[in-house]
Amino acid sequence: LTITSTYGFFQFLTGVDVVRPGSLVPQGNTFRATGFFSMNLTYAYCIGFSLFAISLPSQKLKPIGWHHAPLVTGVVGIVTSLARGAWLGLLVTSFTYVVLAHRRKLLWFILAVVIGIIGLSLTPGYLATKINALIHFTPDHSAMIRWHLWRATFAMWLDNPIFGVGITQTDFHLLNYYQKLGINEEFVSHSHSVLLQWL
Repeated sequence: LTITSTYGFFQFLTGVDVVRPGSLVPQGNTFRATGFFSMNLTYAYCIGFSLFAISLPSQKLKPIGWHHAPLVTGVVGIVTSLARGAWLGLLVTSFTYVVLAHRRKLLWFILAVVIGIIGLSLTPGYLATKINALIHFTPDHSAMIRWHLWRATFAMWLDNPIFGVGITQTDFHLLNYYQKLGINEEFVSHSHSVLLQWL
């Protein structure tokens, strides 16, 4: 986890990927980190799962730095993937864990998150742009496409509440539902939501 996240941070700053040269997507003067994976989303979620899988067992390691190093680099890995869904997943999972296991530290956790978000939102570059867009609820093109997909998929479920339209069939109905909902969009894809896709 530490090695992969550190490599991802290197990718984020330099745009160098020795596994797949030239594959990183530039975002201003930084890059979407992918670690040893082919996509930033896969990287972010694998790092997230790994981070929480090792967070409790690693507390028993000596010296304690072996516990802190993967936690810090794991968070850095998720942030440098520039995947907003992974960021929100990290916040929700961390908040839930602190509430359930360390409620006395909740105020410190919230303070640390607020300071971290403010600090990152003041840095120059695309990372700050994305964070500020999230803070101010300013959707970019990618967010609007997802919103359209969610609306259309939910409408499909409302019209077919028992069996849906078929788990792999939403793509074939999207353009009709866009038109029905007055959405001016041509992007056709799965719903980008596991719950909506299953509905």
